[in-house]
Amino acid sequence: MYSVVNHNNVGRDVDETLRVLQALQTGGLCPANWKPGQSTLNV
Repeated sequence: MYSVVNHNNVGRDVDETLRVLQALQTGGLCPANWKPGQSTLNV
């Protein structure tokens, strides 16, 4: 499960939303600042 709460006065970043969706689709555990194409964590 993933959720984000933004105040209406704060802008939202479409690229960050897409990055999070791609991270969720990996099915793995992604480290902080993960970018598409990088490996996931092995635990």
